[in-house]
Amino acid sequence: MFPNPTSTDFRTQTIPVGTQFFVTDLFGRKVEYFTSTGDQITFGSMYPSGVYLTRLKYADGTSKIYKLIKTGK
Repeated sequence: MFPNPTSTDFRTQTIPVGTQFFVTDLFGRKVEYFTSTGDQITFGSMYPSGVYLTRLKYADGTSKIYKLIKTGK
């Protein structure tokens, strides 16, 4: 996930097709959800400033979590 931190939006490198992509705030509230089509994903442009957790759940059942920081403009 890059850039991190950002004041605009976040981007991913290409992630495998079918990967589930969950974004939550620090209170665990769902902010956004995607299923990858194998392309780069751009997200977060409308998020308010704060800290977000992004979990990628791969087709093989493994997961990876990223902490993302959105700053003010």
